[in-house]
Amino acid sequence: MIKQRLPQSSLVDLCIDKVASGCERLTSLEGLPEELTFAIFEAVLAKGKLTPRLLELFWKTDHDTIRQRVTALRIQWVPPVLPTTRNLWLHERPGFY
Repeated sequence: MIKQRLPQSSLVDLCIDKVASGCERLTSLEGLPEELTFAIFEAVLAKGKLTPRLLELFWKTDHDTIRQRVTALRIQWVPPVLPTTRNLWLHERPGFY
């Protein structure tokens, strides 16, 4: 019986995957090369973990490839949702939350 080997990932690919998996804990991407930052951005997109905070974090890197990708995807900035003191489901009664 012939055993088939699974394709092995490089160490860089494994690290990119690990960073993309824990992307909600990222605070800065300063000092990373553009290629590495773009690879992390693509991995975050592939995992479906892009949030407005992460988008702003990637945007602040000023890398052209990320800005072009965001423009090509037509990602729009979402205005912040402000908490209200009224719960419209309860009509005019104040919300207690």
